Amino acid sequence: MAVALKVIGRAMEIAQMPEATSNQNLLHRAIHLLDHVNPLIRDDALLAALLSLQANCHHQLFQSTRNISPLDQSIDAFQAIFGLQAWGIVSRDETLLRCGNALADRYEIRGNLDDLGRAIELLRKALEVAATADKRPSDDGDLNDGIQVMREVVSLLTAEDPDCPVALNALGVSLIRRYKKSGTILDLEEAIVHFREVLEHRSGSHPDRPSSLSNLASALITRYGKLGVISDVEEAIVHHREAVSLLSDNHPHRPSILNSLASSLITRYKRSGNISDVEEAIVHLHGALLRLPSNHSARPPILSNLANALVARYRTLGTIPDLEEAIVHLRKAVLLLSANHSGRPPILNSLGSVLITHYKMSGMFSDVEEAIVHFREALKQQSDSHPDRPISLSNLANALVTRHKGSGNITDVEEAIVHIREALKLRSGSHPDRPSNLSKLANALITRYEKLGMIEDVEEAIVHHREAISLLSDNDPDRPSILSSLAGALTTRYKRSGNISDVEEAIVHLREALRRRSGNHPDRPSSLSQLASALITRYGKLGMISDVEEAIVHHREALSLLSDNDPHRPSILNNLVSALSTRYKGLGVISDVEEAIVHH
Repeated sequence: MAVALKVIGRAMEIAQMPEATSNQNLLHRAIHLLDHVNPLIRDDALLAALLSLQANCHHQLFQSTRNISPLDQSIDAFQAIFGLQAWGIVSRDETLLRCGNALADRYEIRGNLDDLGRAIELLRKALEVAATADKRPSDDGDLNDGIQVMREVVSLLTAEDPDCPVALNALGVSLIRRYKKSGTILDLEEAIVHFREVLEHRSGSHPDRPSSLSNLASALITRYGKLGVISDVEEAIVHHREAVSLLSDNHPHRPSILNSLASSLITRYKRSGNISDVEEAIVHLHGALLRLPSNHSARPPILSNLANALVARYRTLGTIPDLEEAIVHLRKAVLLLSANHSGRPPILNSLGSVLITHYKMSGMFSDVEEAIVHFREALKQQSDSHPDRPISLSNLANALVTRHKGSGNITDVEEAIVHIREALKLRSGSHPDRPSNLSKLANALITRYEKLGMIEDVEEAIVHHREAISLLSDNDPDRPSILSSLAGALTTRYKRSGNISDVEEAIVHLREALRRRSGNHPDRPSSLSQLASALITRYGKLGMISDVEEAIVHHREALSLLSDNDPHRPSILNNLVSALSTRYKGLGVISDVEEAIVHH
């Protein structure tokens, strides 16, 4: 026993050296001494003291190395204490608290909900031991109860206590979980406050500062998604950049934080349209993938993000190889996920959407068929109450309408309308996805009108397009396409009613859409062609030759932007020939006939 006490004393002396927290050799030395004497101890109270010291040394080693193995050993040592009859000088509430914090650390790394549940249970027990009777929480064990317990635990810790930032972080994580379930903005706001407090504790080169920066940044991005305040995205990018700068190239957390930084940059791009954000995101995502083995579980979300960035660049610059590469990455991501993996539906949705985009460029009908298969699989895995179900419904509807345009099967349109109406019921009020769903429903109704001729479909479509535009900011990237769709619906109604005001309004919307698709924007040719067609329609009613002159200019520019094998080129050529013929009939300029013959 004397030898055991002497060894424990020496180990304690080593562990309590100021430099021990950052000196791994000292910690390993203390752990080795404790491991050596452990089998010699028969007294529970003394063994509890030894195990407590072992647990703390292992946890310090984990904080220094971020290696999961010492954390596992720390938790094992704490668990061993719980099996002892007598704890001696070991504080029961402190031991419960430290083990709970260790489990919370492991949950942050592995995401195992059992660890989180056990952490909450131990923190509750710590509170029952340490707090007064009127502070004891109820024992129903749900998330709300756990948050209350963690608040009480935080209240018991001083700002100087090394466990204070751990408890604050655990409280913040739990509040984020509850926000994602309930949508209560106050939970999100409180979580951000706590994450800021954690960051104040972990200044400079603290080993946990990168993860704390990342937690705060992620919460800010979540708040941006709710409130749309761009400063949250700007701040998140700053925090993500700092987190990356603090990590070595081979740090295991570097790929995930690079992925988060890229996501924030893409979010900012969607608001600002600055292509440099997309370019930087692509660089970070390629860097993240280079640091992960080909079958690593972290690859699918990074591959998906990279695909999204490549598609964003395609939409801005029209670079077809970006679209092809995006499809390759998404197919790889799907193959890496099991059939029932929770991350599979969003990636299936992304793959289907990119295939539809590729179809519009290439005309390959197999892209549409494959997209529908992916959308149906995603929808099948999402319950009626799943928060992402409206996305799958909307995507499937869009693909069905696209297939109808190739096959002429009206049942595809009917099914699409059912799916979008369901999605809209789930996306009421000011939800950011409501405008796109309104526009998709309107487009489906127009498609059905073209098949069945029911004018009420056109009227309803115009109402939905108008509402969609009213919900979008002037610089929203979706605004040009919805303006173009509204113009199309108005032109369709004009053909039925003959009311020229519909064409006049359509031209106004098409001019705005064209202004927002400048330079080499991939959708500029279609905007030019649609505006030209509307001008020709107005000429047919009002006879202003200037409309024909302008239409010819737009058709010529559209052709100059299209490759020789673009599937849309023949129809625009025909429209140009028709416009030239119309001008010849009005002005008698023989060169118009000659140019028309050349294009034929």
